[in-house]
Parts: sequence; C-alpha cells; structure tokens
Amino acid sequence: MEEKLLDGKFYLFPSCTKIHEVIVTRQNLMYREQVITKQGVPPKPFISILMENIIGCKIFESKMKKDSYCCLMVNMLMKNKKGTRERKHVTFCIFQSDDKQENMTITETWARTLSWLARDPTLNVEELQEKEDFPEQRKYFILINPKSGKGKSLELFNSTIEPILKDAMIKYEAFITEYSGHVMKLAKDFDHKKYDAIIICSGDGLAYEYINGIMKRADWEDCLQTPIGMVPTGSGNALSASINYAADENFGIVNAMYVLLKGKSHPMDLFSCHNSKGTVYGFLSLTWGLLSDVDIESEKYRFLGPLRFLLVGVQRILSLRHYHGTFYYLPALDDENRDVGIEQDGSNTQPVIDDVDGDSSPTAPEDIELVPKPLDCGPKCTIPALNEECGTENWKKIENEFILLGLQSISHLGSDMHSAPGVHFSDGYLDLQYVSRGTTKKRMLDLLDAFETGKHLEYDDVEQIKIKAFRLVPGDDRTGHIAVDGEEVDYEPIQGEVLPSLANAIMLMKI
Repeated sequence: MEEKLLDGKFYLFPSCTKIHEVIVTRQNLMYREQVITKQGVPPKPFISILMENIIGCKIFESKMKKDSYCCLMVNMLMKNKKGTRERKHVTFCIFQSDDKQENMTITETWARTLSWLARDPTLNVEELQEKEDFPEQRKYFILINPKSGKGKSLELFNSTIEPILKDAMIKYEAFITEYSGHVMKLAKDFDHKKYDAIIICSGDGLAYEYINGIMKRADWEDCLQTPIGMVPTGSGNALSASINYAADENFGIVNAMYVLLKGKSHPMDLFSCHNSKGTVYGFLSLTWGLLSDVDIESEKYRFLGPLRFLLVGVQRILSLRHYHGTFYYLPALDDENRDVGIEQDGSNTQPVIDDVDGDSSPTAPEDIELVPKPLDCGPKCTIPALNEECGTENWKKIENEFILLGLQSISHLGSDMHSAPGVHFSDGYLDLQYVSRGTTKKRMLDLLDAFETGKHLEYDDVEQIKIKAFRLVPGDDRTGHIAVDGEEVDYEPIQGEVLPSLANAIMLMKI
C-alpha cells in the first residue's frame, strides 16, 4: 500500500451508524466498513477513489445543536463503464470528540489535504504539512450563448454545469449573450485580468467571436495569455472535441468540465486570414468547397444540433459541386524534413504541383483592392500582400477543380469528425487536405463516413500536406462558400499564415 498521509475512523453519512476506516494516500482516498471478522476471514476490501477524480470538498455541521459531529463531503467526477463522467459524492461524519471545534479542526485538515492533492497529487508529506490554507479559489468568466445548438445552453448551464462549479468551489461570473457579435463587442474592453480562465458555453462560433474581439485590443497579446476553456453546448464543437480527445476523455459536457477543472493552460496555435475587407483570426479551420458548403448551408437546420452536418453533407454529395481555383502554399517541411521558414529560399518540386516563380505568382484583379486594411492591433503579417507575388521559391501552386479543400489547426472538425489525426494544438503548422474532381459520389459518401475516425486519409483521393502559409484564389465562376472556423467570409482571394502558440486554452494533455 502507498504511504498513508491521513487515516481515521469515521461514520458514513447519512446513516452515521457504522464506523469506517478511511485512508488518504497521494493517489487514492480509500474507505471500508470496520467489522470484526472470524479468524482467517479477510476484512472487507477497500472502496478506492482515485485522487484524480476528486474535484473538491465541502464541510458542513450538524443542524442539531446537541450534536457535535462535522461532515466532510468529497465531490467527484467518476467515469462509468462507457467512459462518460458523472457527479458522485461520498460524505463522512467526523466524531472524534464531544467538542465540536475539535471535530471541525480534524475535518478542515482532511478537507485541506484532499483539496491540495486533488489540485496537485505530486505533493509530498512535508509540502502538505506546510499548507495552512486551502488552495486559492479559481475564478471563471463564463460566456453563454442561449441560442447555440438546440437552444439549450442556458438550461444545460443551470442543470449540469453550475452544480459542478459549486462542487469544485469555483467562483464565476456568467455573461449571457443577447445577439450575434455580442461577445466580440464585450471582448474589446472587458477586464480579463480578474479571471483565471474564460469559459465558452456554446459552440465554436462564440470562441471565434471572443478571439477576434480580443484581437481588436491594443493589449491583445496580454489578453491571450488568459486561457479559454470549452464546454460543448453548441452544434459545432470542434475545439471541445479536440481538447477532450487529447485528454483521452469522451466527448460531452461533464467530461469537458473535468478537463477544465483538472487541466492547465496550454499554448494553442492561431492563424490569420486576410482579404480585401481586412483580417480575421481562426483557431480551427479554413474551408472551401464541400466542407464549407455543408457548414454554411446547414445553418437553417441548427435545431437538429450536430445531425445538421450529416443531413446537408449527404444532400451536397448527391448534388456534387466542383470548385475551380488556385491554391498557393508554403510547405512546413522540405524534401529532407527540414523546417521551411517563411523567408527562406530554396525549391521543392512535386509532380502535380508547380513551384511559384515571378510570372506565375498570383496577383489581384485590377478592379479589386486586395491589400488588407492596416491594423493597429494583432500580430504583424509576414507574408506578401494579396496583390504581390507569393514570395520565395518555396511556395507551391495547385491549380485544380476541387471537390473540397480544408485547412485545420486542431484534430477535429466536429464532435464526430476526427478529420486530422496527429494534428496538435501547438505544432506550428496547418494541415491541408483536398479532394480533386474525378472522385465519384459513391466514393465521396464513403469518405464522409470515414471522416468520423480519420480513415479518409487512407483513401488515395485525399491529399494531405503540412503548411505554414497559404493563398486561395477561387475561380471567377462563384460556387459555394469560404468559411473561417465555420463563419462565412467574402468569396474572394484570401490568404494567411499560422501564428504559433499565440493563444492559450485549458487542456489535460494525455494523447
């Protein structure tokens, strides 16, 4: 058995009639009923609770004035057989003396020790003995979009999320959005330093609003140091799905809350997107073709939740479109697996992809001003303007008729779309995937099904390349939509680059 940090004999609430032996080690809270057994008969086995499943403790006293016992409630988020976490509690009645204050002192010692171990199970005996106070309470600023997904975010907050916050002794302020763009407006001037994290109770759209609102501030870089956390109550929950996957947790609200409570701030790449109207920033994806059409055209079925994407995906494949255009990109690695800097020289040819030279580099049509408007805020753009040549010889060109083209910065495009296996939050590149004309509808339906597990990448129809910067010039025959993080942008040339580790999010990295 591990080294005992605490041990005692307490009653189990609510009956408070049978004495239980209770032990705390660095990794476990264990208890069992104390019974007298016959010689040779082993005692009852311990019930063991992993310290990593404990999220907080509460102390309360007996309501009867004549009673002197105190109670310690231990709050947990436990996995069931399917891997879904559920709220659980166990409460001990501590009655070591007729003196209530003495019982309270013992109870506080146990609560304090469990609270610190739940926060950091690596603490040793000496370090725990030095802890005279409870861990500092964290404070969250919670953004709730009541219309996201099936329109149940507020109901889910009240019924599921708020009780867990209280179990974990988290202080919070909730902000309920009233209209589209409300969070972007709020993010421009709110005091982020008051909070340990910004929690998004919605889908990816609210996180997109928040980040782009922050980027309009003079102190944007400082603001991005405060991590965001995701609780999936929307229909598009790609960031939450990616975070839960990296934590080896099932997708779902309670599992996401577990990651928030147990995780730490972790760097996350962003990427910029520039067109004639200015600049936006993404954390998820840029899509063109089938993927963006499904995202945008399924908005009218928002009441169906995530099912909307499958429904419109099948519709779009049965009426398959093709999208003519040119895509330029800066690969992340050269032929010898060396990192390609944005300002490096050199070439890297591939059979069906042209190197960009001075004559073939894309330029803007004469009648469209494609130079992004000057920005007072946000990171400096390091790639040429849209009406200039792409830059060094490292840039590549794909001129094609596409069925779909997508760039991803995280592993999932949705709760059930593990579309970029192996992509991590701060690896410093975008994952380019595209499918060209010639793939049959039957094949596309198979690909759509394979997107769930990432097995679509095993199909020869799918090309995958790691890149650092890009330029998309759609053909003149407008077809479909272009979307950044699922939000539609103007159908015109657009370019951008990865912004490594620019933001932070609460994660529990296990995969």
